[in-house]
Amino acid sequence: MEQTIEQLIEIAKQTGELDLSNRGLTEVPEQIREVTGLRVLILGDLYPWNRWILNNFYWLQQDLTLGGSWVQEILRYILSLEYLLPKQRNTISQLPEWMRELTQLQVLYLSHNSLSQLPEWMPKLTQLQVLYLSHNSLSQLPEWMPKLTQLQVLYLSHNSLSQLPEWMQKLTQLQ
Repeated sequence: MEQTIEQLIEIAKQTGELDLSNRGLTEVPEQIREVTGLRVLILGDLYPWNRWILNNFYWLQQDLTLGGSWVQEILRYILSLEYLLPKQRNTISQLPEWMRELTQLQVLYLSHNSLSQLPEWMPKLTQLQVLYLSHNSLSQLPEWMPKLTQLQVLYLSHNSLSQLPEWMQKLTQLQ
């Protein structure tokens, strides 16, 4: 039996991680505000290989830095398995204002939603290191994005971006 959002919120209070992928959400549940110290928030579709990547993010990061080219090959293979797409997706089109309070957030997974723009308050997420925005409707990136100084990983594939802005090079932590 699938856990309710209330049950997942209770688990997140203990773990600091909340996965609301594949629930057909059209908006972000306000109960998330109850989770203090939330580090990982997943609001997009999370495929099995993405879960593995998230669970091993810090280990992978260290191994890649040490020259672990085999990890890059595995990731390239895993990420090509597009036929494993789930049927139910979230369709969140905007993020609520109260999410600016999630200042401890390190990973934000918003892939496979209906976002056409990112909110102006997003630079308040000062601890954000990983941001998944692939498979949305973004046609441009906001000028404030370089303010996400801790950002190390940014996924933008399958959007309506015609080119990346020059200021992207200011995101010096990107890998």
